[in-house]
Amino acid sequence: MLLRKSFSLDDNGICSLCDEGHLETRDHLFWRCSFSKQCWLSINFRLEDNLELPQLMATAKSNFRRPFFFEVFATASWNLWKQRNALIFDNVTPSISAWSFSFKRDLFLLSYRMKDDLKSYLVAWLDAL
Repeated sequence: MLLRKSFSLDDNGICSLCDEGHLETRDHLFWRCSFSKQCWLSINFRLEDNLELPQLMATAKSNFRRPFFFEVFATASWNLWKQRNALIFDNVTPSISAWSFSFKRDLFLLSYRMKDDLKSYLVAWLDAL
């Protein structure tokens, strides 16, 4: 992604989160990367990575079956981005446990903006993870 923005680092546009040598594209970074897949699986979120974004989200939403799909999807993606940036800019090794902690914390903070019934459902879901 930095390569496309003409921001030059020594990674030649290769994904920082996995050692598979794939170009860091949106689809790879968030859905096809082995690190990202492990993060999604850790929250029981199934993504079909061979789909384009609109179909991927529609299928994931259908499979997730909870009213806070978008909050989970956006927070999980945001925390993948933060793991990637921590590695690139601060040399912090990404980990599933660090991602999970940050994801749960951010989603819990977001729950304060929700109606009480939805908040309690989200918090129960988080506690079950």
